[in-house]
Amino acid sequence: MDSYYPQHFLLISIHVHKDQKTLAKAAKLASAGQFERALPLYNELVQKYPAQAELAMQLAKVLGLTGRWDDANEIHQIMLANSHGADEVKVRMARDLEERGDLRGALSVWRDLSQASMTHRQEGVFHTVRLLERLNEVDEALKLWGTFQMCAGVWGHSWLDGRLLMRRGGHSQAVDRFEKAYLQASGEFKLRCLSELVRANDRLEHYEDAWRWIQVLSEARQAEVDQFKKLPNLQPLGGHELPMLESVNEKDLAKGRQLIMMVGMPRSGTTLLAHQLHQRYELGLSEEYDYMKHLVDNVSFSSSKSRSPEGVKKRGAVSKYIDLYWEAQKQTGAFEGESADVPLLDKNPAMESLLPWVLALFPNVAIIWVERDPRDAWLSSVAMDAPVNPVSCWWQNPVDYGLWCQNLAESRELLEQALPEERFIRVAYRDLVSGNEKVLQRTASLLGLQARDETREAALVTSPSYVEVQQPVQDTRIDRWQKYRPFIKGDQLAAFDSLPEKLGIEA
Repeated sequence: MDSYYPQHFLLISIHVHKDQKTLAKAAKLASAGQFERALPLYNELVQKYPAQAELAMQLAKVLGLTGRWDDANEIHQIMLANSHGADEVKVRMARDLEERGDLRGALSVWRDLSQASMTHRQEGVFHTVRLLERLNEVDEALKLWGTFQMCAGVWGHSWLDGRLLMRRGGHSQAVDRFEKAYLQASGEFKLRCLSELVRANDRLEHYEDAWRWIQVLSEARQAEVDQFKKLPNLQPLGGHELPMLESVNEKDLAKGRQLIMMVGMPRSGTTLLAHQLHQRYELGLSEEYDYMKHLVDNVSFSSSKSRSPEGVKKRGAVSKYIDLYWEAQKQTGAFEGESADVPLLDKNPAMESLLPWVLALFPNVAIIWVERDPRDAWLSSVAMDAPVNPVSCWWQNPVDYGLWCQNLAESRELLEQALPEERFIRVAYRDLVSGNEKVLQRTASLLGLQARDETREAALVTSPSYVEVQQPVQDTRIDRWQKYRPFIKGDQLAAFDSLPEKLGIEA
């Protein structure tokens, strides 16, 4: 059951050498996230080879990932109407819909496939149950799962059974299922099982077992970490002097819809804070989409004068890319049910390193900076089923993690000095979980948010924190690091204990 992993942009058999080169370039750009540069190449190829279904699917995939959901959906519908293998097209559609974050859309397609021919029925049922759990519709997931004939030796079935048991509080049974899935799985799929074993043992307060599985996970992911370290890193925010702030004037500040960026420490309560602000105050919510990164990529490649934040002097030169950012948020549903011109809260801890660009492109941006004891954040991220990325801090050893914490502290101090209080709001996880109402009121007051007439229904949580946000916040979780201390070696423990000081927060 591997179809819920991102699909690569595959090369297609095209016999014209020039077109082969164009396709190779388009696939390489798309795989690197350079979607705006890949799009015209895919459009050119689709026009030349209208009967090549794989080209159309890749074009739809790129459109969906950039937030052009309407255009991507139109291609999908045309392909369904013209295809003799509609079920195969639906499988690709469901995968692409989920990768771009349209979980409801993906669920609808998997439901159809669960009623399809035997070739895809089991896959359809499996993924329908998986997404129902993901969408917190656990009762319906359990009902459908009870009718499903599990296949012996299929890791995904044991894994999903463990997930459902966890949702019912059956953590001990879930550990058994995850261990079975771990033995059945191979390659990267073992990593999903290891993350679950850490989480389940942590919930059982079997901290020694949880720490043992953390070590296994770290060893298993070492190759992935080594590859990630070879990628060019973005310059830390502390490397910029933010000269763009010097030229900001009142006219710029009053221009356009207000943007609020929520960044800072991963696993620090950003999801909880963002969703509660969205429920109580009038604002749109965007949760961990890459649209800001796409905007910065587009601007940086648009001209030689825009290759750095300091070079972005004229908004007019990049206005079309800013418009694409807002259109992507609109099509994604960030403003669904909102009145016109409400602020947008773009909740994305991974965007911290892009803040110099954000400040240059959106002079009236406000920043909410959320942070947590870095040891607790490190532990919390271990149990997050996500690949290595800049904000999955678990993969870093204490030394590398300490350097990252220092860079984060420099970024925070720079912004705190440069921006007025109403445009830089610092929130501590400890305060958030122990005095939530005060944090919400202070944040809303500084930002000038308007209270809703009545609290709106909670929006769908699309981040990896979806389970935690649905449960009552446990204040004691902020100190769980203490439970692991007896099982951590001396030098490693000392390195971890130095982290709060590096980040400049109270331990």
